[in-house]
Amino acid sequence: MKNKLLTPINYLRIESKPLKEYKFWWPLGVCLLSVVTYILLPEQPQIISEKGLISQVNSIIGILAGFYIASLAAVSTFQSANLDEPIKGSGMKAPVYLEGKEQFIPLNRRSFLCYLFGYCAFLSIFILGFGIATQVIHPSITSLTGQIVFFLKLVWIACYSLMIGSLIVTTFLGLHYLIDRMHR
Repeated sequence: MKNKLLTPINYLRIESKPLKEYKFWWPLGVCLLSVVTYILLPEQPQIISEKGLISQVNSIIGILAGFYIASLAAVSTFQSANLDEPIKGSGMKAPVYLEGKEQFIPLNRRSFLCYLFGYCAFLSIFILGFGIATQVIHPSITSLTGQIVFFLKLVWIACYSLMIGSLIVTTFLGLHYLIDRMHR
């Protein structure tokens, strides 16, 4: 992306067949499962309240945002020959702008982890903002008629769970990579 503020979402643009499953399909599965579960529950859970979903998630995400930023700093500065080796067999390539043109360059382990934790930090901050905005506009939404409110809730649940699913899957992928793949 040319926009510097959106650089962290370049993680989603990394070219790699195995990574596509983790970037799109797993989070989409979490999204669909969340929407279906919400529809099928006999009593819908609280989304906006003191002990509702947003409050619970935002308290965890607030902690995770700091973790992701610290992880990004650690991976960026940690001296290790393993981190600077190319990723074998994946063909991972990331978009960069060189001389005003977008090009895709092969990733080493350090670059991949920087993209990954940068994306997680960005997404966690975005989820916090999305949750806060939802709490602020909630009174305006509830003044609408019943069917519209239910439809808007489903759309909101789909968006929110897609972001949460992406954050969870990407976090687990990053942990797997740091625990297992870094030392092979």
